[in-house]
Amino acid sequence: MYALMIYSLKVGACLAVFYLFFKLLLSRETFHRLNRIVVLAAMVLSFLLPLCVITIYRELPAQPEVSGAEQGFEMSAEPQPEPFPWDKAAAFVFLAGVGATLLWTFGSVCGVVRMIRRGRRERLADGTVLVRTDRSVTPFSWCRYVCLLYTSDAADE
Repeated sequence: MYALMIYSLKVGACLAVFYLFFKLLLSRETFHRLNRIVVLAAMVLSFLLPLCVITIYRELPAQPEVSGAEQGFEMSAEPQPEPFPWDKAAAFVFLAGVGATLLWTFGSVCGVVRMIRRGRRERLADGTVLVRTDRSVTPFSWCRYVCLLYTSDAADE
């Protein structure tokens, strides 16, 4: 579990760096195909780069040997307190974030499904379904549905 959390943090850091790169250098470009390729490549690289391990070997100077009597270790009769379980706390925070994200996504999908069921549906020739709703919503598409704001004034004209 600890390795998965470290991997997730590394992926998140890579995604943040690539997003910053994209926002600063490419967000205003009109070459949409290039932008898509860069975004997809950045996503793939963000998941692959943390798997790469770079090992550096260095020579360290040898330390002189010290005998046990010279070290001055004394055994204490008091039991040492248990250290705080940081790995379990981090796992709990990670899983709480995953759960909150899943709930948020589930709620959003339920809202879209509810909007599609309540709206006026019209099947187009190419198989897509045009959904007109009276809710104030920015037009969007989801699967084969295209949702638009429907006002009675626009229909009368």
